[in-house]
Formats: sequence, structure tokens, C-alpha cells
Amino acid sequence: MRSVKLRNISYSLIALAALTGIIFFISARADLNAGDISALYFWTKLSSLIASFGALILIVLRIFKRIDRDRNFIYVFFGTANILLGLCGVSFYFLRKINIIGLHDLLPNLLIGIVIFADLFLFDALFRRSPPDCR
Repeated sequence: MRSVKLRNISYSLIALAALTGIIFFISARADLNAGDISALYFWTKLSSLIASFGALILIVLRIFKRIDRDRNFIYVFFGTANILLGLCGVSFYFLRKINIIGLHDLLPNLLIGIVIFADLFLFDALFRRSPPDCR
């Protein structure tokens, strides 16, 4: 099962890289006549909201066992997207590209992504059902 999870993560990274490239292209063209708000900020905020709400819905579906964590690409995609958004927020904060408010906007994404990845990789190890002791 680990190979399916890793394949889904790699496909998610490829899709997110393509999406990021498209967003950078759109933002660069929109910043030529920028008004009060940067197009890149708008896309980051929109991506953050979509990724967090989508992941929260999938976590609820996962709790009620409506989706399978091992083979569901969308679950892995939203987890990867949230991890990347959170890590970008932390790195941009330390590089002084965003302020503390921007960091606070993206930290919930990191938490949601960590919860999904913990479910993907640590759930079986933490909640392993050991066979009854036959002594």
C-alpha cells in the first residue's frame, strides 16, 4: 500500500507544481495594473481556503469511513496541498516576505496537512490491533 500512497503524493506534487506555475503566470500578468491588493495574495488566500475546507470535508468523510485513505487520490492531494501551503507560509515568514498575519493565515493549512499525513502513514502503527495473548 505504501507504493500507492507515494505514487499519489508524487502525482499530487506534479499537479500542484503545474497549478502553481499557472497561478504565477496569471499573477504576473495581473500585477501590471495592480490595484490595492496583489493578485498573488488573492490566489494564495483562495487556495488556502479551498485546500483547508476541502481537506476538512475529506477528514470528516474519512472519520465516518466513507473514503479509503490508502487509495484515495483526492485525500492525498488535499493533504499535500495543505502541507505545501503551510511550509510556504513558514518559509516566507522567515525570509521576511510575509508578516505574522500571513503566517497565521497559513499555519492552519500546515496543521491540517500534518493530520492527513499522520493518518496516511502513522495510523496503522499507532492503532495496530495486536492478536489476543494466548497463554
